[in-house]
Amino acid sequence: MRKLIHTSLYLFLFSLNAQIKKETIFLNFESYIKEKCLIEDGSGSKMQILKYRKEMSKKRTLFKICDEQFTLNNKVKIDTCNLDYLKKIKFSTIEEMNKKWDNNRKEDLFSSSAYEQIFILEKNNNKIIKYPVIWSSSYTEK
Repeated sequence: MRKLIHTSLYLFLFSLNAQIKKETIFLNFESYIKEKCLIEDGSGSKMQILKYRKEMSKKRTLFKICDEQFTLNNKVKIDTCNLDYLKKIKFSTIEEMNKKWDNNRKEDLFSSSAYEQIFILEKNNNKIIKYPVIWSSSYTEK
C-alpha cells in the first residue's frame, strides 16, 4: 500500500512538472569582445576574467559566460543560420536565466531543466552557429 502511495505521488508530481510550459533560451556568445567580469575565485577574493570564453578538448566543448558554464550537447546537431535569423529570436541574459531558476527552484532540481532547450549563438563571418548546450554549472549548487 505504501509503495502504491509513493508511486502515485511520484506520477502526480511528474505530470504536474511536465505541464509547466518551458521555453527555449538563446544566449549571444560574443567571443570577439574582450569585455571582462568580476567573479569570486573560491577563496573569497575577486578576480577579473574575460566574459566570453570557449574551451575545446577532444571530449567536450565548454562555453563560459562569466562564472556560468555550458557544455555542448552532442546529442543535438549544431546548426548554422544566416544573419537574418537574429531578427526572429529574443536573446536572454544570464541574469534572466538565474532569476527564472531561482523562482522555480522547488520544481526543477537542476537549472538547465527549467528550460526546454538552451542555445548559444556565435557569429562566424556572415553566419550564425547555433550550439545546443546544457547549463553544466547547474549541476553544482549555486
